[in-house]
Amino acid sequence: MQFLLSQNLFNKTLTQYDDLSEQIGGNLRLRYNPKEGTDLYIVFNQLQNTNRLRKTPELPIVDNQAVVVKFVRTFEL
Repeated sequence: MQFLLSQNLFNKTLTQYDDLSEQIGGNLRLRYNPKEGTDLYIVFNQLQNTNRLRKTPELPIVDNQAVVVKFVRTFEL
């Protein structure tokens, strides 16, 4: 799912389910472009176990979680 929130702000969301590992993953990307040649990306990833009782000891609800911030500046020589 993609949303153009304004001319400078963009959001993209991805969700997927893996029936083999019984996990659901989500990815949220936010891109901010204040001016041409400058971009700020904020990405949030999360992986959750849907069947926590399949192993002993019990699996946690959240298996993996990460936040990544990236700043890109393009310039000419």
